[in-house]
Amino acid sequence: MATLRCWINVIAAGGIVLAPDDSRACRCAYQNQASVALKEYGERPPRVTVASEPANYAYDIARRSYSFVGKLIIEMSHPKDDVETRYTLDDSYPTVGSALYTGPITLTETTPVRASAFRNGRKVAVRDGPIFTKVRKLDTTTGKKGQ
Repeated sequence: MATLRCWINVIAAGGIVLAPDDSRACRCAYQNQASVALKEYGERPPRVTVASEPANYAYDIARRSYSFVGKLIIEMSHPKDDVETRYTLDDSYPTVGSALYTGPITLTETTPVRASAFRNGRKVAVRDGPIFTKVRKLDTTTGKKGQ
């Protein structure tokens, strides 16, 4: 059974904050007890996800990119209803004049995708989406197939 220990400092890592919370097992010269509450700040960017069958694509974790064979269907979503999602497929940043997302997008060639959230004609968040690379055969040794 693991022994509880305290954390000396607050550490923010990937959206998780580790902070002293239970100092009963702490052996430090100073004992802390603290709680942390996180508040969402600003807007979240649109989410870009793959809707194709997992056998058609692979995700390269190190490069944050997808490889696919044939065609790939992607979808975009945003948790709030009062924003518009606009996107580009040419590696430029979306503007208020960029294409408005209305439904699934089919990719048939290597494509960089960027999406931004707009409210009342003003950009409130941008997503540096991954590059979707068309290949002849999937190499699943560099990432997770269908992730």
